[in-house]
Amino acid sequence: MTFSLGGTGSGMMFHDHEQAWTASLVGLKRWIIWDKDTLTKDPPPFQLGFDTENKQFFETIYTTSAHERWLGRNGWECVQEPGELLYIPGRMQHLVLNIGETVAVTGSQPTARDDPAVGVFSLITLSPSPLQASTVRTAIYPPYRSARP
Repeated sequence: MTFSLGGTGSGMMFHDHEQAWTASLVGLKRWIIWDKDTLTKDPPPFQLGFDTENKQFFETIYTTSAHERWLGRNGWECVQEPGELLYIPGRMQHLVLNIGETVAVTGSQPTARDDPAVGVFSLITLSPSPLQASTVRTAIYPPYRSARP
């Protein structure tokens, strides 16, 4: 389990790992997510260097029409608010950008690729009683679609 603190514009550039969850306690977290297998089937219209920062990605790549079309076919995005738990299945590539000061707790667990939970992306609102938590947004893979208004 990881406890994280971050300021505006901080976060993690695109990466992937085994299934994980993140509970946001303070601040907003912006997520862009896609299945890693997509990169070979429908490569994105951009390349990221090891030194590409989140701010640079959003200013120069995210706003292009080519990226918007590609993400609309292959990705999904959302903003996680305080009190929400985000579950990401293994092999899902994602970017996280903190909006404002953030505090979060993250946990992960290795999973087999054929685990039935793989492929379900969920954002859950937590209530004061964990027994009363309710799913507010869920997307089933395939395909992910942009939640941009």
